[in-house]
Order: sequence, then structure tokens, then C-alpha cells
Amino acid sequence: TPGYFHIVLRSQLPPTAAATLLKETMGKVDTAAPVYDIAALSAEIADSLATRRLVLWLLGSFALLGTFLAAVGVYGVMAQTLGRRRREIGLRAALGAGGVHLLGWALRLGAVPVLGGAAVGFALAVVGGRGLGDALVGVSVHDPQALVGALLGVLACAVAAILLPALRAMRTPPNEVLREQ
Repeated sequence: TPGYFHIVLRSQLPPTAAATLLKETMGKVDTAAPVYDIAALSAEIADSLATRRLVLWLLGSFALLGTFLAAVGVYGVMAQTLGRRRREIGLRAALGAGGVHLLGWALRLGAVPVLGGAAVGFALAVVGGRGLGDALVGVSVHDPQALVGALLGVLACAVAAILLPALRAMRTPPNEVLREQ
């Protein structure tokens, strides 16, 4: 706007002393010129990025919440699936299947839908990430390290969600399961 201008001052003085000196100097040049809103450049930069930081913090929080809910969902589905197949697990164990074999079987059982969901999610992240391009600072929308890191994080949560019910199902003695009706 006409009549307004900004001064950027680099000084070795503390900010308050530099502000006082600037006001005195401007008063000598033009007594009618108002001098206001003096702030350190770091504070101005922080203020200009506050909204962006809030948006990114919210996005990160929702991403963590989504990951947690996905892990709880995978856990619930696996607990129900393995609960329904308790007799099969007991029969496998009674016929000599070791713990490693049963654990691998349970992981394969849960891995199919998890890997399918991870593939769809990864594709959607690559395609849908373009809308977040303006919000990202220092990271490209298609940064391979960020995408692979997020994928590995989600897969690690899914593996943990599959392992918990699988380990619980394996601890049940086979004779106890086979006696159930």
C-alpha cells in the first residue's frame, strides 16, 4: 500500500536496543512517520508459519489416530478369525505343528488383507499427495524415503496387531481346544 514500507535491520544490538535506536533515527528523519510493530525477524517468520504448523500438526495427529484405529481393526479381525479357528490351531498343534509354523500360518493369514490395504493406501498416497504439496516444507510430495517410511510404519503396526492374537492362540494347550464342542 502507498505510504507504508518495511525496514529490515540487521544489528549486533539486542532487539529492544535496536528498536529504540530505530525509533530515534526515524524521529530525526520524519517526526510524523509512525514507527510500530517492531519485531525480530525470527518472530515474524514463526508467526507466518504458525498456520502451516497447526495444519501439519493436525494432519500428523489424524494420521497417527488413523494408524492406531487401523491397528485396532486389524487386531480385532485377527482375534476374531483366530478365535473361530481355535479347533484348527489345536488340531495343527496336536498333529505336531510347532510354534514357529503356527505363527507363520497366522502371519500369512493376516498378511493378505494387510498387504492389499497397504498397496491401495500407498497408491492413494502417491496420487492424492499432490494436494498436500503446498503444506509440505522440506519434503517433496513424492519423497521416496517419506513414503516408504510411512508404509513400513503402517506395516509394523499391522504385524504387531497380527502377532498379539496369534501368540495368544498359540499358548492355548491343544488338548483343551480339542475337548471344546
